[in-house]
Amino acid sequence: ATVISDRVPILAGIRRGNAIGAAQFSVSTNGSLAYMPGPVNATFTRRSLILFDRSGTITRLKLPPAPYEHPRVSPDGKRLAVVTDDDENAEISIYEMAETSALRRLTIGGHHNSFPVWSSNGERVAFQSDREGDRGLFWQRADGLGTAERLTTAAEDAAHIPESVSRDGKHLLFTELKSGTYSLRVLSIDDKSSVPFGNVTSAEPTGAVFSPDGRWVAYASTTRAGGLYSPNRGVFIQPFPATGVPFQVPKGRIDYHPAWSPDGKSLFFIASAPQPLVVVNVNTQPSVTFGI
Repeated sequence: ATVISDRVPILAGIRRGNAIGAAQFSVSTNGSLAYMPGPVNATFTRRSLILFDRSGTITRLKLPPAPYEHPRVSPDGKRLAVVTDDDENAEISIYEMAETSALRRLTIGGHHNSFPVWSSNGERVAFQSDREGDRGLFWQRADGLGTAERLTTAAEDAAHIPESVSRDGKHLLFTELKSGTYSLRVLSIDDKSSVPFGNVTSAEPTGAVFSPDGRWVAYASTTRAGGLYSPNRGVFIQPFPATGVPFQVPKGRIDYHPAWSPDGKSLFFIASAPQPLVVVNVNTQPSVTFGI
């Protein structure tokens, strides 16, 4: 066979299966094309947003499926910040949990705005944005009033990812991703200066989060050795300010994405099967010990 011309696009938007190249279409002997509609981009995935309680009861939010990412509930539990990413643009929207109306856009402008994080009083949302060239951090009023304020400027070969705002609103935990390594840092919001937090580095996202009283930081960390994950992978806790001495919660093979209960007495995290979601009771005594 000899190729005598360049390839010519025929149709965009065909559904793809999980297998590589498994596009859902067929051509008849008379040249008719039958296909199942789908996104133009193969990585485009429509997801549904759901809530579930500790008993396992699931409530589906009254929103249509869309390419949602990074949903975060406000501190008062009344609003949701979520990213809608179609690969061309990523925008952050706010949803009133008691309403059935559509999402309200918080960011607009044809840029990639990702990783929303609420301030402790629920008045602002911090996020990563490439609106000014770099992948630094901004924050903006959650009601949409005013303009976004820059918090950090990322180097050309780095990206900043917001993690958690302290209870007093004076500090922001964020990770700097550079050369495949996540380094945890803490930003002073008043003067926009930042320093490393507890020398925490990881080969994967840390998901760091302040405890409700602002005294502790929980985070995930793992290292790679010879291309394999180290047995030191897990969820850890350090006091704030950091002492450099971490305390690991009961260890599993894969532990990540910690989240505190509102009273700060329990810590949720994702773990390996057969228990994909785990909760442990945390005892924060002056002796700095942690127990189940």
